[in-house]
Amino acid sequence: MNVGLFLGSFNPVHHGHVIVAQELIERTPLDQVWMVLSPQNPHKKSKDLASDEHRFEMLKMATQPFEKIIASDIELHLPKPSYTIQTVDHLKERCPEMVFSLIIGQDNALKFDTWKSADKLKAFFEHIYVYPRVLDEGSLEISNASDFVFLSDLPLIQISSTQIRTKRSKNRPTHHLLCEEVEAYLNTHKLFKP
Repeated sequence: MNVGLFLGSFNPVHHGHVIVAQELIERTPLDQVWMVLSPQNPHKKSKDLASDEHRFEMLKMATQPFEKIIASDIELHLPKPSYTIQTVDHLKERCPEMVFSLIIGQDNALKFDTWKSADKLKAFFEHIYVYPRVLDEGSLEISNASDFVFLSDLPLIQISSTQIRTKRSKNRPTHHLLCEEVEAYLNTHKLFKP
């Protein structure tokens, strides 16, 4: 089985995340996309991070309608901070029969060589798929472009979790950016509210 790993904090998960996962299933040889919840991204501050439990509940809600998109909590059971190489070592042991590819945004491709054990990651993954992101002008040059498969024809998603958190902190509507169940969950638990 060919599996794409789409790792992220999903804080919160939104339509853009699911669109990327579904587009990858339709456009590549991937049989499934696992949306892997990261407990703590070593490259990001965690002050606005909702609990692992809240974020995983929302991830399950967002992926439930999609047969080939799977919410995964494997990184929640690994040491923190969460490094992708730890996830890879875990998968080598637990799922030796599977072929894995990585799914990252263009912003992460720019700094991929700063990831822990980047060369080992490149050797492990069948492909590293890169989807387009809105980036600052002047930051588009990727020196190691040959390491990636660029999916430049994917829709450019103009939604971010940061944008959603900011809107909610100002009591502005976000229901158009999230699935109905996730929006209801955020409201019930008063997440990202002032």
